[in-house]
Parts: sequence; C-alpha cells; structure tokens
Amino acid sequence: MFAQSGRLLAVPVWVAGAQVGPGGLLDIPQGASLAFHPFVSISDDGGQTWSLLRSGPTVAGTPIGGAVPTLNERGRLVLLDGRRMWVSGDKGATWQASVAGLPRGLQAFGTITAVPGALFVSAWAAPRTAPSDLLHSRDGGSHWSAVSLPKPPA
Repeated sequence: MFAQSGRLLAVPVWVAGAQVGPGGLLDIPQGASLAFHPFVSISDDGGQTWSLLRSGPTVAGTPIGGAVPTLNERGRLVLLDGRRMWVSGDKGATWQASVAGLPRGLQAFGTITAVPGALFVSAWAAPRTAPSDLLHSRDGGSHWSAVSLPKPPA
C-alpha cells in the first residue's frame, strides 16, 4: 500500500511459480522460473472506495520489489522491469512500455520511489556481488544515472 497526495495505491502481487509456505512466506522451488503479476487498485477518498482491481504488466526474472508499481508526481503508475519502463496514465487499465536507459551492466531491483521531478531505484550489476547503486531519472524513466552516495569513513 502506498499513499501520495491523498491518493492510496494498493498493489497485490501474484507470483507464478511460487507457493505459499509456512507462516505465509513465499516458497520458491530451486530453479523455478518466476513471473510477477501486479494488480492495481486506487482510492481517492482515503480507502472508502476503490477502483476495480486491474492487472499490471507481467514481469519475469525481476525481484518481487521490482514488480510493484508506484505513483509518480503526475499521478501515473510507473514500474521498472529490468530494462523496460512501464507507465499507465489511466489507473492501470492500459500500460505502455519503453526502453529504460539504465547504465551499462546494471539491472534495477526494488520499488521505484517517486519525488517531484525525479524517480529513484536501486540497481546492481550481475552477478550481484558488488554493492547496489542508487539510480535517478529526471525524464520519467527514459534515462538513468548513478547517485553518488556518502561513503563511511575508512
């Protein structure tokens, strides 16, 4: 559940290829191919009423956090799937994909964070042995660049 400018966003995610294990945790069989299916419902009245539950794009090979859309400052839903940026301007009824220009060798993971004028997402390089980077985009997700983060003292 996300809140932004008085609008609530509920995003249940169905994970194909996984089963619910003890304690309600996802049990992912070794070597399973996963596909994430986010669904979206929006409330403009504090959760008293909700839009119809709408299916988002199916994203495969992305960590579960990456399969969760969020609202940008224009009220559009945005989702980053590997190297594609998905956008919906109609509360999730339709989605358009475009190429997201991530820096070479990086793949996004985690949910996008939207602030006025920019989007942020964590990314890492394969084989995921290096620390993750923080990326930002000022053009709605077409181009991304690394954010210099403070380093701990030596």
